[in-house]
Amino acid sequence: MDIYEESDEFLILACDGVWDVLTSEQAVAIVSAENGDPVRGAAKLRDLAFALNSTDNISVTVFQFKEPVMRTKRASSVGHSSNVVTRKEK
Repeated sequence: MDIYEESDEFLILACDGVWDVLTSEQAVAIVSAENGDPVRGAAKLRDLAFALNSTDNISVTVFQFKEPVMRTKRASSVGHSSNVVTRKEK
């Protein structure tokens, strides 16, 4: 059984203290917002689970599979912002 898809960027391994208060979709969005930094993503999930009053153990590890995609915002010529996606330099 394969648990890894070619398009997967990371794996979130967390205990019940996280999953009791966050959905997997919420957790993926939080980690994705950290621009490929698995340490910051894990810390955000831990801190949010605690802030949401999780009553279970809280442990989180994020494993990154790929080179991170950096998402930054830049202003366009008409005053709106647009997302720019670049690869993080090694």
